[in-house]
Amino acid sequence: MKYFKIFFILISFLFFSNVNSIENKILFKINNEIITSLDILNEIEYLKFTNKNLTKLDNNEIFEIAKNSKIREKIKEIEITKRVEELVVDEKYLKPIIQNIYKNLNLSSLEEFVLFLDKRKIQLNEIEKKISIELLWNQLIYAKYSNKVKVNKDEIKEKLLSEELNLKTLKEYELSEIIFNIQKNEDLKSKSNKIT
Repeated sequence: MKYFKIFFILISFLFFSNVNSIENKILFKINNEIITSLDILNEIEYLKFTNKNLTKLDNNEIFEIAKNSKIREKIKEIEITKRVEELVVDEKYLKPIIQNIYKNLNLSSLEEFVLFLDKRKIQLNEIEKKISIELLWNQLIYAKYSNKVKVNKDEIKEKLLSEELNLKTLKEYELSEIIFNIQKNEDLKSKSNKIT
């Protein structure tokens, strides 16, 4: 009887401990780097709080966006590590971006942001790594292609001036300045709808 109780407790523990666990599977392999199902779930969480419009999509669309985002990030990381030793960005570039993220979430401090991330099972260093990858990638692309970009300053100035002139020709009116006549067979609401 004693062994039966121990066996029952052990089976119960194993059963209930696995109910809430998520199976972490390797989904993709890029070069020798892997992307797991947990990576995709973390990416979904990250994308949801950095882009409120994402919550309007269905789960399959969100999964596809997160999957593609993570694959792009992994490719960028692989290419960057071919050229630099570490994915390290100076704190003076990293800090304002992180501040911008948590201020957009209506959080007032880094500590609040860390708590916010903890609830979503995301570490701050993961966010810092994502930002570092983006900054280093932008730097790499700029270094590689900056000499191939030709900028015609005169053409840009001309275009800006013409757009500015177009904007000046638009007139703004206060609602109280709009006057219109109503015919005998018209009512106020239908006339207002035609104007707006």
